[in-house]
Amino acid sequence: MTTREIISPVFRFVSGMPLGLRRALPAAALMLAAGALFAVQAALVKIGLKNLPPLELVFFRGLVCALAVLVYAQWRGLSLASSRPLEQLGLGVVGFVSLAMYFASIGLLPLVTATALNYTAPLFIALLLCGRSLRRDAATMLWVVAGFGGVCLVLQPSFVSRSATGVALGLLSGLTGAVAYLLLGRLGRSGEPQRVTAFWFSIAVASLAGIPMLAQGVAAATAQQLALALAIGLLATMAQLAVIKAYSVCAPLVPSTFSYAAVIFSSLIGAWGFGDRLGFLDALGIALIVASGVLVSAVQAQGAPSSPPQDGDRVEHLRSLYAAFRLGRRPDQVQYVFMIGNSQDNIAERLRARGGISDPFRDPQLERLWQARFCPARYDVDELLKMPAATLGGAYARHMSSRGLRPDFYEDVAPRHRMHFLRLRMRQTHDIWHVLCGFDTDVVGEVGLQAFYFAQFPNGQSALILVAIILRCMLRGRFGDLELLVEAFCEGYRCGRRAQSLLAVEWERLWGESVDSLRRRYGVEVPRCRAGTLAPLPSA
Repeated sequence: MTTREIISPVFRFVSGMPLGLRRALPAAALMLAAGALFAVQAALVKIGLKNLPPLELVFFRGLVCALAVLVYAQWRGLSLASSRPLEQLGLGVVGFVSLAMYFASIGLLPLVTATALNYTAPLFIALLLCGRSLRRDAATMLWVVAGFGGVCLVLQPSFVSRSATGVALGLLSGLTGAVAYLLLGRLGRSGEPQRVTAFWFSIAVASLAGIPMLAQGVAAATAQQLALALAIGLLATMAQLAVIKAYSVCAPLVPSTFSYAAVIFSSLIGAWGFGDRLGFLDALGIALIVASGVLVSAVQAQGAPSSPPQDGDRVEHLRSLYAAFRLGRRPDQVQYVFMIGNSQDNIAERLRARGGISDPFRDPQLERLWQARFCPARYDVDELLKMPAATLGGAYARHMSSRGLRPDFYEDVAPRHRMHFLRLRMRQTHDIWHVLCGFDTDVVGEVGLQAFYFAQFPNGQSALILVAIILRCMLRGRFGDLELLVEAFCEGYRCGRRAQSLLAVEWERLWGESVDSLRRRYGVEVPRCRAGTLAPLPSA
């Protein structure tokens, strides 16, 4: 069989593909090549660090990139003058710090661990931006949490092995890298050519690394060491050119998804070339970082939202994240649950008004309840206890009585707007949903019910409460509890998606109906998972 006979069917197959897929294939190939080049560069850095300081390797990396761009510009007759020198300087300084920390972490950690921590930049970007649409935000929060949960898994064995400094440097390289990406995006939107930004970035990196290097003296004393340092810069330049070309031939979704190939190649090189052996928690943590990074990058690559975030939204998001952090430390402090709910309600109402989310009040029944400011009297548990146990009223009363819960737990306030009204309604009927959905009131049951809420209507509060609970287990090393939590979340979300919308149901009119008949009417399935042994959590 001739070469032509082999290639022709492949050519016909590719030419018959849709245009978008044909563009995606070379972009994916370029990103895979870039990932391999970045991984080899990191491996050379690890080898070079045995005899050379990190800043010297950073210097040569910047020098080679700057020379390559200069030669290209001179050959094409292009200008390298910048219209935004101060912004270019700021990008150079931040990029230098990120690169120096990344190179230093490579010398202290397994190759794949250092690379994975450096690739937390998209997660930090998601936190810094704090907002697209509520549907995207809520999902992105879960992905960001999964990524930082992976960081927590990497942290535990790394601290035990006394490589805490390397982990800290890797995380800081990711954080400063996120800031650098945001500055780079601003320069791109201002119309600054990529070659100009690449040139001045490389000049800044080489200058900032070269000053202390020259003051202490050049450590590269042999031709082999010099060749290794130059190879690092050459590989980085080739990889960066491949990345730029990939983004130019395809929509950002494909390149951003394949950018994590460097982590995979680093794991292979680390195992083959350096004998790196990762424990189960390390491997699981790196997998979470990569998976969540791909998902977050995919969302960010889909372009600007139709409804841009407002400054007030970012403040509310930061308040929510603070409350989630506090709730993770003290899950018995219900005021943080309220803080999350109030902040997310304000965000949701602004998005609803701007058309940034699907409006739940398009349901005529829910709109009618809002217009009437529906607020039933407090439930009388003693009266409801007289009803048969199989009825909704009887089951609810026994649920409350056996657990020492009070219907008047929540403060009685007037709703500020529609989304606040919906939150107040969900709080009032929270334990009714517990009874109907079959989830208990311990942590596992609350996670299941929050996932049910999230499936019924994606909202930031459910996502952040899940964040707090899962991170608390991870930070306290209670990894055995994660299986229960993940199972409860999956079950709750599955049941919530299959059920009819329960947001506008007036449960107070249904006290006398049996729980089983209501479940059949609204398609509510009893979850397969049951409450575990975790401590109770305040109702949300």
